[in-house]
Amino acid sequence: MAKQKMSYAEKLRQTLKEKAEKALASGGANELEFAPDFGTYKIRILPPVDPNDLFYHTHSYHWIPEDIEDKDNRNGRYLWTKKSYDVDGSKKRDPIDEAVQQFYSVGRKEDDEDLLKIGGILKRKRNFFCNIILYTDKDGEPLKDGPEFKVLVDKTNEGKLMRLICAKMGIPFWRDVEDNWVDKDSTKIDPEKDYYDLIDVDSGRDFKIVKKSTGKHAWDISYEDSFVMNRARKLNDTDKELMEERVDLKTWIAYEDDYDVVKETLEGVIGNSEESEEAEDITEETEEIKEDVKEESKKKSNSKKTTKKKAKKVKNEEVDDEDIEDLLDELD
Repeated sequence: MAKQKMSYAEKLRQTLKEKAEKALASGGANELEFAPDFGTYKIRILPPVDPNDLFYHTHSYHWIPEDIEDKDNRNGRYLWTKKSYDVDGSKKRDPIDEAVQQFYSVGRKEDDEDLLKIGGILKRKRNFFCNIILYTDKDGEPLKDGPEFKVLVDKTNEGKLMRLICAKMGIPFWRDVEDNWVDKDSTKIDPEKDYYDLIDVDSGRDFKIVKKSTGKHAWDISYEDSFVMNRARKLNDTDKELMEERVDLKTWIAYEDDYDVVKETLEGVIGNSEESEEAEDITEETEEIKEDVKEESKKKSNSKKTTKKKAKKVKNEEVDDEDIEDLLDELD
């Protein structure tokens, strides 16, 4: 019996799986990163390497599942991507971001739960990073080998821990530092509330992270019981030595530089499903409309009504990046 030929999507999945396994075998997770488990930890937040930077930084990624049909989608990998790429001299949006927008657009229009699910899995998410000194384990006990330098990672897409830290300090919370996307509600400062300096080397305060489970899902967590230590404390000599290990948070994560790799990864995940083809048709139609509008503008055609109608359609297809993010969060 002749062996059945592997499809393009199957070959790509296998290739990328092998590539991911090699990457994990060669290094895997960075040992300097510290993502809190359930429990209570004592930390000290360190000032950034560049004093002009925010004390934390955001990096964004797509979760690439091994099987898009898997109910839990726990098996997969991070793909850290840029928001746009230079392709043959022109700027192109991250193809996965583009596809997600179309999945949501068509999914809402057609009331297609499968498309909305794919959009929710693949949509851009964020981690929040900052330099810290870690003093205790999750039980609040001092570390056996003494304090350690770590890069704290808040893996909640909405930045639950980092948002709370900003609130304790009385400073606005940025959901995306690179995009300068600030949470509007966090800009409201209460003049009668006590705020704390958690970063200053001489007069800052230590912080207790308290992470609790609030439900059965992995994302059902709370940091609301975390608190600031009562007294300010000057960093000692050991702390200052550890502070020398700080990293530049802006360059902490290496992004995928190749646009084609990102595009092929997307194709490998969604394959040739009806949902992906439908979204692709909408994307192509939108691009054609944009090109028509450009041509009409260049020729200064007298057909103003046609151009205006097409431009309006394009405008309806495009929305501000922050509006997209807010909308996707609401849908999830």
